[in-house]
Amino acid sequence: MPRAVERSGSNGSIAYLHSLLDPEREGLVWLGARKGDLRTALPELRLAEVTLASPPSPPKWNGSQWDEHDRWDWRRALLGVDSSQPEDRHFTLDDGIWTRVVGFPRGADELVHRDYALGGGVTVRFGDGEFGAVPDPTSSPGTVFEATYRLGNGSRGNVGPDSLVVFDATALGAFVAAVTNPLPATGGIDSETLDDVRRFAPDAFRAVTFRAVRPEDYAEAAERLDSVQRAGASFRWTGSWLTAFTTPDPRGAVTLSAALRAEVEDQLDRFRQAGRESHVLDPVYADIDLEIDVCIETSSYGGEVIPQVLIALLGTRGPVPRRGFFDPDNFTFGDALERSRLEAVIQSVPGVRAVEAMRIRRRGFFDWRPFAELFYAVAPDEVIRLQNDAEHPERGTLRLFPKGGA
Repeated sequence: MPRAVERSGSNGSIAYLHSLLDPEREGLVWLGARKGDLRTALPELRLAEVTLASPPSPPKWNGSQWDEHDRWDWRRALLGVDSSQPEDRHFTLDDGIWTRVVGFPRGADELVHRDYALGGGVTVRFGDGEFGAVPDPTSSPGTVFEATYRLGNGSRGNVGPDSLVVFDATALGAFVAAVTNPLPATGGIDSETLDDVRRFAPDAFRAVTFRAVRPEDYAEAAERLDSVQRAGASFRWTGSWLTAFTTPDPRGAVTLSAALRAEVEDQLDRFRQAGRESHVLDPVYADIDLEIDVCIETSSYGGEVIPQVLIALLGTRGPVPRRGFFDPDNFTFGDALERSRLEAVIQSVPGVRAVEAMRIRRRGFFDWRPFAELFYAVAPDEVIRLQNDAEHPERGTLRLFPKGGA
């Protein structure tokens, strides 16, 4: 009984590989290709655990499918957007053949070394315990599998009508006189040639990349997360090598939580170059304090108008949330605070006659002064923040002073 090849990874994980017999000569059959796209096809291969006996006991068939406990499922990749979990009984298929390359006599036995030998053929690869389950090697003689698959891929399988006429007369001759196929076979597709791969692969890999080389690649990889509104990245020399530093602007939040930091770090670990360190930094926030004098219409009361102005600027939470002017998603890296937009939001509230004056202060940079310029600009790596949270006044505050009114 052939045994799987065991290989250990750099992190101590164990990988088991087993090359199927003969697919390097005829090819493994793949079914279900839509519009000629082999990337949508599934291998005609069933892999199931069996109990070692003479002969091995086959998997159980319940009338519609094989026993779920015995079957291992094929995945196009164990690592990716929907990665296999440590307990998932998944396997994938690699190109190439692992076979005997050299043998060393050792007494009456022989020590055989098997390694990657051919580019053709198909090899079953099991998980490593982190991405996909590892077959149990502790039982004697280990986990036993039955692999059932079909060979003969390609357009040559598209035979014409009345071509399949040969059969085993010994087994079927007692009640079968002849066999044939009245209809031609269709759907067989040859594998891509190397010239086709060279011609089309660059465009396919450029469409959605899964590697980060330049700083903008790290930023784009972080922005693929739904919880990141925008990100920036840069390389810095840290003494011995370049290190990638990525700063995400969280969506719907004014702080970078520990969970989001870990999520971004895990995301970048899937994209970064080998040997390139990657770290996630907090955004640099420009914490703004504002004092605004609001002129109230003579037909309105300040006690009714000011709460509506606060809602327009800060928004509300609850079952029906409302985004305000200073919502975290309205500002990202380098966005300026424009006085005209701020005044327009205030004056759109019913009962507001005008904005008489504004005073601005940025904590740690300058004290109170009139906000008379057209806009207050921040650096490209800074984000304006005004949360008006009594528990965190350092994240920006807002005070409104009503003037006039009924």
